Amino acid sequence: MPTKYDEATRAKAVRVGGRPTVVTTDKRAAILARHDRDESIRDIAASVAVSVGMVHWVITVGQARQTA
Repeated sequence: MPTKYDEATRAKAVRVGGRPTVVTTDKRAAILARHDRDESIRDIAASVAVSVGMVHWVITVGQARQTA
């Protein structure tokens, strides 16, 4: 018996509500490129105009996506 939230439903689900992300795909690419060039997280954050925590999050998620 299918549940209310089966796989097909979950696959179609979209993010609803919440705060929009600050990091666009262009900013994400810039952050990852600068990180690959061994720039410091503080320098990256200042140049892309996001917080140090956001840069750290993008780098961590970016590395997780590359290994997956």
